Amino acid sequence: MTATVVQFKRPALLRCPKCGATTDAACDCGVEYVQAGALAAAAIEANPELSNRAIAEQTGLGLTTVQRARKSGDPNGSPAKRIGRDGKMQSATKRKAMKADTHKAVLRGPRLTPPDGLTVAKWLIPDPATAGDIVSTDGEAKRFGVDGRTYRMVRDMVLLANRTDLSKTDMATVHRALSQLNESKQARAPYALVAPIANHIWGRGKRNEKTEKRSMERFQGAVAVVTTVCEQLAKITIPPLNHDDRKSLVRALHEARTGLTAFQADIRAKQARREETAHEEALLAAADEAGKLYLDDEGSFAPDDPQVDAICRERGFLYRAEQSALGAKINLRNLVCTKAMIQAAKQAVDAWTTTYHELTAAADEAAS
Repeated sequence: MTATVVQFKRPALLRCPKCGATTDAACDCGVEYVQAGALAAAAIEANPELSNRAIAEQTGLGLTTVQRARKSGDPNGSPAKRIGRDGKMQSATKRKAMKADTHKAVLRGPRLTPPDGLTVAKWLIPDPATAGDIVSTDGEAKRFGVDGRTYRMVRDMVLLANRTDLSKTDMATVHRALSQLNESKQARAPYALVAPIANHIWGRGKRNEKTEKRSMERFQGAVAVVTTVCEQLAKITIPPLNHDDRKSLVRALHEARTGLTAFQADIRAKQARREETAHEEALLAAADEAGKLYLDDEGSFAPDDPQVDAICRERGFLYRAEQSALGAKINLRNLVCTKAMIQAAKQAVDAWTTTYHELTAAADEAAS
């Protein structure tokens, strides 16, 4: 029996010039091997007008390798247009521009299209008084043809605008957000302005009276616990304490007292802001009523009314008194005091003292 021996040609041996590792070549063409990045760079240099996908398809390289090579080298520059795999010319920056526009659109949110004559707020929330009691906001959003998240953003802005317990700063922020919403017809950017206010009032709960009531109950419960502990603390019998224990306890009590003082100051400041807002609203309402009394049925100014005159003069008195008090709080540091300034201050003191005595006498007479 005769056997035929077939000798296979040994493949070329490749050696790493840095570490000396060896491996067999995948072919025996006798041509020097090059790295994939170098091959991609050579292909881009030879055909810079071809797109990255077209070069990757022709050379068998990965698309990422070709993109990396063009970004790092780009020896012939980046042409404005390239030839794609379909053989047609296409913009080299079109996809980047489309991605940037898409990203901006996502940040701004979908564009809303209310009916003619209606703002976005009036369209989606026609009745703010019942907006917080809606059972399914997703169902309501579907009725208007918008997504649920956008609907809830608009609802929160409208509900905040109809509150009466916000500070001047917060209310100004809410009105600015509503103006931006109605102008741009997109909700995400305006809602970002009022999101901290909404989270402070409602948190993650529903936007209705029950949520606020539960929040108030939790707050009052926490305050009750603190006050009870503080009251009972004075009745506790203090055992013998060494120096370190006394020092540690005094430090802890000092920190607790500092926290309670800051908490009390915050409550007083909020109460003062609320009283100031209520006072201003009362003055504006009185002025509005006074203005209505001055007008007749045709909108012309009616004859003088003693009651209206009294309301206007009272409002003027309160305004001057407030402005005078503010003027008296001027910072006198680094200010040269002249005789004219001293004389003016004395005249103001004398005038207001006389007015004060007259008002006190009138009040006593009315009481008796």
